[in-house]
Amino acid sequence: MNTETEKSATALALAAQQTDLHLRPESRIFGQSDNNAMGSEQYRLLLGRLLHLQTRMSLKRLLVTSAGRGEGKTHVCANLAITMARETDRRILLVDADLRKPDIHRVYGIPNDYGLTDVLRNGHDTWKAIRKVRGMNLYVLTAGSSISQPLATSSILMLKMLLDQMNSAFDLVIIDSPPVLVAADTPLLAKLADGILYVVGASGVPRDLVVKAKGMLETVPIVGAVLNRVTPLHEQYASGYVTENKNGKPKKSPGQILS
Repeated sequence: MNTETEKSATALALAAQQTDLHLRPESRIFGQSDNNAMGSEQYRLLLGRLLHLQTRMSLKRLLVTSAGRGEGKTHVCANLAITMARETDRRILLVDADLRKPDIHRVYGIPNDYGLTDVLRNGHDTWKAIRKVRGMNLYVLTAGSSISQPLATSSILMLKMLLDQMNSAFDLVIIDSPPVLVAADTPLLAKLADGILYVVGASGVPRDLVVKAKGMLETVPIVGAVLNRVTPLHEQYASGYVTENKNGKPKKSPGQILS
């Protein structure tokens, strides 16, 4: 760690507010019990592939998105961030940039009284908005006050400056962005990232719309895809690891890594 990074990390540790996670069963965060071991394993697999990618390319900012709503991108973000913070010694920042329908604070059960929109509006107090999760190197920048319109160009530029400031303090910034087909600013947000993780719900958006949304992101490399909410038995996935509900039907899988 160089001197600049050490100074940034020290400032971060002193300025970031400490917070505890208040996870509920409906949050679908894996690693809390033996009952979701399969989900934890899938995120470890995703983590391993991302770490490998970081040895081959500059990947400091990862934008996670999907074609439409309800495909599980926010839960992928939340689980990936926790897994990386637990399994490695890397410092992770999770940014909720889905500003019209933010959900990270609800999934984690943390306050959202001051967040990204407030920083962009006020132009200062960045560290006031960042919270450190006690017991792990996980930092969260929640969305803050909700907005109803796409981000203006000036706000995108300000966000770029903010992310540039974060480079020396964090090993990876994970950005939860709005779905491509419902937010005009998602392709602009994507340009602020080094790579995109594309989440596809197994029974969500029709295939042609998934392909259309992917085409709108071609200016930034898609480094991987997650097929989310699949049925392992039907997908011939993870033979020997299929679990069942009380009624004997196979449970939905948290995600399958495609690439």
